[in-house]
Amino acid sequence: MLQAGYVQADYWPEDYWQSGIAMLPAGYVQAYYWPEDYWQSGYFPVSGTNSWHKVALEDNDASFNNVTVTSSVRASTSAYHRYYHIPLYGTSPGASGPTFAAPDGNTTGGWQLDTSTEYIYGEFGIHADWDGTSDPILEIHFSINVDNTGGAVDDVAAGDVVFYYKGIGDTVTKTQTINGSITVGQAAQYTQFKIEIPLDWDLAGSILEVGDQVGCRFNLNTGTSDIDDVIVEAVSAHYGTTHVGIESGDV
Repeated sequence: MLQAGYVQADYWPEDYWQSGIAMLPAGYVQAYYWPEDYWQSGYFPVSGTNSWHKVALEDNDASFNNVTVTSSVRASTSAYHRYYHIPLYGTSPGASGPTFAAPDGNTTGGWQLDTSTEYIYGEFGIHADWDGTSDPILEIHFSINVDNTGGAVDDVAAGDVVFYYKGIGDTVTKTQTINGSITVGQAAQYTQFKIEIPLDWDLAGSILEVGDQVGCRFNLNTGTSDIDDVIVEAVSAHYGTTHVGIESGDV
């Protein structure tokens, strides 16, 4: 007792599946050859059964309650990012002398940098889910520790990152130094900002590869920065991936 205009999968003409037009297993059909009104109805045949499954279809989109795959679901482009939130309280200042500022009513806590020779360090890894064609990004979240309301509208906070990276079997680290900055303008003390600093993955002689461990050193560049006192409150890194989640072999 099917609705008028519907056919059961088992009775779909066999020659369609063997003709090479669709080359699909019994019970499935290619959208191009399926009568348009079936797609508009929101029904399609379920493989191996005499039943219909209801889905919401619109243009190229379909909405399912549950999807089971035998391998992995991936995007055709790098629509996703793997994030590393580098624990700030565990981010090392080394022996360079930054002062740790405890959380209070103005800051979430972090390392105070007020000279170019004070550094903080962190690290992250490049796993097999990296898309291999985009620059990983290091993010430095900080609050300015001076009142700059009397400054210029184009005043900037600037810092330098040195990336050190190598993989299994390597004996020498590859390095690159990159400056990053953000316009702070006439911001009040404790205003929070973020600098994004890319690691140039295909820099000649220093190609980034899957499996590389990346160490990074950040300092406030008081020579190019109009702000000479900041509190770094968070550090994170991310890179592009087509993987929806972490797959076997990605770790």
